[in-house]
Amino acid sequence: SNIYRTKFNEAKWLEMEKETIGKIMSIDPHSYYSYGPRANHYLNMGETMLALEMAKKMVELQPKKWTSYAVLGFVASHLGDTRTSLFAFEQALKIDPTYTNYVQFMLNAYLELGMPEKLQQLWQHAKPNFLTMLATYPDSDELRADLMACADIAGDFAISLGQGDYFLSLPEMTPCRRDKVPGILSRHGS
Repeated sequence: SNIYRTKFNEAKWLEMEKETIGKIMSIDPHSYYSYGPRANHYLNMGETMLALEMAKKMVELQPKKWTSYAVLGFVASHLGDTRTSLFAFEQALKIDPTYTNYVQFMLNAYLELGMPEKLQQLWQHAKPNFLTMLATYPDSDELRADLMACADIAGDFAISLGQGDYFLSLPEMTPCRRDKVPGILSRHGS
């Protein structure tokens, strides 16, 4: 959610975030749904231990919701705790096998931890989900960029370079093309 913020509107964004959390808290301060926004807000404010506390509270309150584990994984990844974040994202994926938002992180973590079998198992599981979603949302640059990056990490260069060719064929510079494509293509000499 923080990708599109600029330094210019950072203060305004944080104020709106704080206001939204205040509204949620006024309704029910102990609601499961109040902890995710609070974790994100604390991360944005640099209060990482409070963010982690909120994420753990989500898992405690709703251990069968994939969002609980996704928030914990997100917070742990920002803390540099690869093993905890990987565990949390694995739990989220067990609960909702179609969820692909954190697959790129997980593939990188498996690569970093020297777990090539787990990397390939995850890719074989996630690849059909990505392709199904792409068939449903063919104009999603974000989805294409994630698919390209994940395929590249997994060594599935036909898919990775195919998505790169798609981006290179676009007539205009999109954020995905500008930010994500050059690194992958440069590794393949394109």
